[in-house]
Amino acid sequence: VGTVTGARAEYQAKENLTVGAAHMREDYAGRTATVTGADATLKINHRLTARAEAAQSENLAGTSDAYKAELARNTESTDTRVYYESAGVGFGLGQLNAAQTGRRQFGLDASQRLTSTVSAQQSLFQEELLTTGDRRQAGEAQLEY
Repeated sequence: VGTVTGARAEYQAKENLTVGAAHMREDYAGRTATVTGADATLKINHRLTARAEAAQSENLAGTSDAYKAELARNTESTDTRVYYESAGVGFGLGQLNAAQTGRRQFGLDASQRLTSTVSAQQSLFQEELLTTGDRRQAGEAQLEY
């Protein structure tokens, strides 16, 4: 039997700026793991939002960091997001699958509502495996009716 405890605090520093911090601890079978992080969201205007997160975990795999930053623009017909994500090998409390740790990724996602029944989505990204340095670039486009 294990226990997970945690706390989160959030503060609205300004009308358009929210900052937060969180800490989680997991005790299971005599092992302890923790994750501590901070985040911020800045609403630049009614269409544009910037977000950033940073966290550090300590577990049997050691100490590992994760970072995320994104800029999102939303209009009546288009949603666009550019992002950067990085999670070190072994990051977290086991909530991420192995393919999500030990990698760095940046990219662009976009979707457009072309008509009331037709929309298009596009995604472009580059991913790097931190353990090997291997990289891949990918793109995807989709049309939905």
